[in-house]
Amino acid sequence: MPTKSSLIVLVIWLSGCKGQNVSPKVDLKSTTTTPKLCYRSACYLQPAKCNPEDGNCRYALSVKETSDKKSFKFNLRGSADGFVAVGLSKDKFVGSDDMVACVLNETKVQVKHIYGEYSRLHVDDLIEGATILKATYDRKNKMIHCVFTRKKILKSVPQYFNMKRKWYLIFASGALKKGMPLMQGPQRVTKRKVSLAKHVLYAETDIKPAGKPKTDKLDKGGSTDPFQPPDFLKLNKCGKYEQCAKVPDDCDWNKCDISVRIKENKTGDSLTFLLAGKSNGWIALAFSEDKKMNEDDVVFCIRGKTEGRTDVKQAYSARHYMEEITSPDNLMVHSSSYVDGYISCKFTRKKNIPENDKTFNLYRPHYMFLGYGPITSSIHRPMQHSVTPVISEYMVNFNSSRGVITMTDGSDGPDGGTGPLPFGAWPFDIDEDSGLPAASQEFVDPPNLQLIPDKAVISYKPTVPSTYMKYVRALSMFLPDSSAHATCNPATKFGYASGCPCVIITFTGNPKEWAPLPYLPMLIPTTIKDVYVDSHLPLTCEGKTNADKRILGSVVVTPSAGFLSDDLVNSFVTVQMMSPVENVSIRIVCFTWAANIDHSRSEGRINFTVKIKGSAKH
Repeated sequence: MPTKSSLIVLVIWLSGCKGQNVSPKVDLKSTTTTPKLCYRSACYLQPAKCNPEDGNCRYALSVKETSDKKSFKFNLRGSADGFVAVGLSKDKFVGSDDMVACVLNETKVQVKHIYGEYSRLHVDDLIEGATILKATYDRKNKMIHCVFTRKKILKSVPQYFNMKRKWYLIFASGALKKGMPLMQGPQRVTKRKVSLAKHVLYAETDIKPAGKPKTDKLDKGGSTDPFQPPDFLKLNKCGKYEQCAKVPDDCDWNKCDISVRIKENKTGDSLTFLLAGKSNGWIALAFSEDKKMNEDDVVFCIRGKTEGRTDVKQAYSARHYMEEITSPDNLMVHSSSYVDGYISCKFTRKKNIPENDKTFNLYRPHYMFLGYGPITSSIHRPMQHSVTPVISEYMVNFNSSRGVITMTDGSDGPDGGTGPLPFGAWPFDIDEDSGLPAASQEFVDPPNLQLIPDKAVISYKPTVPSTYMKYVRALSMFLPDSSAHATCNPATKFGYASGCPCVIITFTGNPKEWAPLPYLPMLIPTTIKDVYVDSHLPLTCEGKTNADKRILGSVVVTPSAGFLSDDLVNSFVTVQMMSPVENVSIRIVCFTWAANIDHSRSEGRINFTVKIKGSAKH
């Protein structure tokens, strides 16, 4: 039987920790009230006191850093018979979010990446920068379970958020429609932004000493509309919280030909744009000091070669050329995509960069153009706009925080309504049947090249005129004037006597049916950058292999800019090999260069072989 003194000691031991500041150490593994999912991980449960192992959690998520410190491991469970998802959000609204969904497909669970943008749902396989470790479905408890890793940063995919930053965590679950998640049920979102890196680094502080995991209480998401854009991009508030324009002006936002939303940042020195439109090629926004479509500051969203991707470029548009603006401090791209004939891109640009006179000062009012156009199907190069771009009726004050911008058909140009062609477009006639520029008729292939002399193999000996005079006669018939070219003419025997032979390259057939499409400045290939003029069609020649290149030596093309684009029928170039190695066959390939020429399809190229026998007098 315990004595009185022992009872006093027992009472002190039971109450000794009450009110003290120091908590006893607890072995988490021996604490039965701590869900196994939450050991040494940031843990988020809803409801807060549920246990994932018992199957009574609507959502259960643990996040921990991988051993290489480059990725996070997500362990997600949810009660659903369609899908369960977790995402990173800039705000508390289901909008432009980076989400991963575990989708039940009959008896199998697939892990998908979901990106919501401009009220559209983009669903893709979770491949880049990710590893799927587990994906199962407990039919008895209707519990979907998946485990996957994601790299913290993946710059190649703008839809993957930087997980080193703080984000709201959004949770969603529900049914499927045609295999696609329906985001129409109530979503949940953390009350505060979460730093995954911080939570994982101090994972043990997320669990109370008594073994109960500390969870971020979840409140209802800001919207039940599937992937509704953030506050200032809400579909029903255009003009109330931001400036906006759409074409036609009575269209629904996700069905407009082209639209833009503009929001000033809190400091007033930058603007965020959401540009979207129906196009299989490109859409663009331009700022102009007048209603003439030239000398403008332009931002392009161009459909990329990779499915679903677009490139965002800024350029200065003169009358018939464009100069890319490459200042990294001016344009920040948040997201861009192409889905089912619809391009959208979101970017922020500074209102003014004083040291760059090609970037307009948007503290001052400017007219605003909106336009779109096609690209070549095979090599994804921009072509002239499909229809005349629209322009704001009045100058736009970009310092304003709200308002609807009225757009007109841009018919005030000096040339009967079109003005100088916009956005660096090209001066080609419009085809009456298709409404597209003649140069963009992709079913018309580039004309073939023709070699003069018309021989696949040119072989001769410089010291024996009879072996090369047939070539000289063929060239002289085409170019009889000795003053036309300095070194490639009848007087010099077209260089054959000196061992530096010339050939002439022209076109076969009727090149009038086709017109070369100039490159945008940011897309000019490096090979022709030094000689490129947008009024000409360049031509280059080189050895077919590295061995051929070494023995061919230098090649001179005259004129260096190539063929005259406006007169391909009568235009030609001469090609002279200045120092070819003797007594060996040299395989040569020549290319013409334009945005609507695809060398991978053997377009715009010609091959021939040259062999010079013996020695020549130089």
